[in-house]
Amino acid sequence: MPAQSNERSQIQNREMAMKMLRSKLYELEMQKQAAEEDAAKAAQKKIEWGRPN
Repeated sequence: MPAQSNERSQIQNREMAMKMLRSKLYELEMQKQAAEEDAAKAAQKKIEWGRPN
């Protein structure tokens, strides 16, 4: 029985590690996309009505 329990624990540990890895990769991808959006917004020229300064 201990071998079976150990095997189950290893599977659970692997599943938990994969969940954590996917979560971290997702978070990094979201940060990357946010940074790209910020850079794109900063690159846009400001368009205003009115007289030039």
